[in-house]
Amino acid sequence: MVQYHWRRYYIELLRKKRRGMIDIIYSSLELNANVSSHQNQAFLILDNKKYPYRCYDLMTYKNLSKTVEKLGGFEVLPCIFINGYYIGTTDHLQELEDMKLISKIINGEYNESCLMCHVLRSNPEFDTCPYCYKKYLFFSQDNKKYDIYNNR
Repeated sequence: MVQYHWRRYYIELLRKKRRGMIDIIYSSLELNANVSSHQNQAFLILDNKKYPYRCYDLMTYKNLSKTVEKLGGFEVLPCIFINGYYIGTTDHLQELEDMKLISKIINGEYNESCLMCHVLRSNPEFDTCPYCYKKYLFFSQDNKKYDIYNNR
């Protein structure tokens, strides 16, 4: 019981220090009920699993709207990034959670081995696993790393 409270305490400290590995760009002024429910679902997934994350409201961080427009416009809200890689929307986050891969992606295990077949990565220059032929960054929508924190 004591460990539970300490863990919650440290997670809250991480959130306050903005050191989470998951970044979410959302809009608090969203008139579409479907997008609003997707945003709430994303926050619920992350809160239930106690993953540390940072939130960026487009009303506060207006310069992030350029990034959102590049990713497909405001219909793709919330935009979810793990370790700087754009993974998609709430549906993609739920899919990764169902596969139990979010914590592995946060820890950067895709740099050492394939997340799908668990074979060690022999050459860091290759971007595809030689055994299952999946990309090592299969969870990323465009294999491009974004720097959300410095783009605020």
